[in-house]
Amino acid sequence: MRYLVLLLFIPIWGWAQNSEAYSDEDLKNYLELSHKLNAFKAAQMEFAHRMQSELQISDREMQQTIGLLKKRGNWDLVKPDLDEDFATRFDSLMTYRAFLKDRVKSYLSQELVLLGWTEDFYQHFLLTLEADPALQERILKIKNSNSQ
Repeated sequence: MRYLVLLLFIPIWGWAQNSEAYSDEDLKNYLELSHKLNAFKAAQMEFAHRMQSELQISDREMQQTIGLLKKRGNWDLVKPDLDEDFATRFDSLMTYRAFLKDRVKSYLSQELVLLGWTEDFYQHFLLTLEADPALQERILKIKNSNSQ
């Protein structure tokens, strides 16, 4: 049974590591998309940081509270141990950050549509890029040739 499962995944794994499955145009599109997406994410992070500042939540308080959340795994277990005013401000910040995260997902979806890519194609590309040194080398060559 174990071998049967492995046999089912071998064709997928082989296809996932085929750097030739992607054209140079795909690689150029990915580089442009990455640049746009990184710029958009940076802007969203700036919005989050600005909101954090407006809510008067220090970086230390933020790290400590997120640490508690990770440790306890649930906001309802953390909230009673916090000052009520701080808990309200922190909850507002986290709600805003979730909104910004959704904006990034929406932005990515819009950009993928403009490229004619599906989410599956994009995710597969990312996995292949991570696993395939030949594809990494190709993308570096294209990136370097575009920056000259």
